[in-house]
Amino acid sequence: DFPLVLGATEGESMTVVRATGGKAVAIQGEVAGLPDLNAGAALLWQGAEAGNMLILGFPISLATKAEIRARFLIGPGSPQVQVYLDGRPIGEPVSLAAPKLGTQSFSLGIHELSARDHRLTLKAEGAGPVGLDYLEFAPVATAE
Repeated sequence: DFPLVLGATEGESMTVVRATGGKAVAIQGEVAGLPDLNAGAALLWQGAEAGNMLILGFPISLATKAEIRARFLIGPGSPQVQVYLDGRPIGEPVSLAAPKLGTQSFSLGIHELSARDHRLTLKAEGAGPVGLDYLEFAPVATAE
């Protein structure tokens, strides 16, 4: 059994639109020594160098205003990444470096998302592996 955040957009199920360096592959959590990965798997971008970008596609079926939270893999040798939504940088760069392998959730801010396909871009600010477990969209009440 593995944890499951309902409604999350799994990293491993996102469409890899393009990688300007390295290769993105799905990994199984138990095999990678990460048994707590949501749905038991994640997307791992290996061979990334500083300046490389990984562009991922994901659909939004209903327009919403939501806080986007990304759960990344963290660990020794992992770089800092800048996250972009539909080509625009969102938030400050996220440091994925940590003394030991694990996961951590980061808030990427509150955004208006229309019902369509969107692009999430990860730009490596250093060399090293980048892992994405999932994106979560927490709806934010809008003032009427």
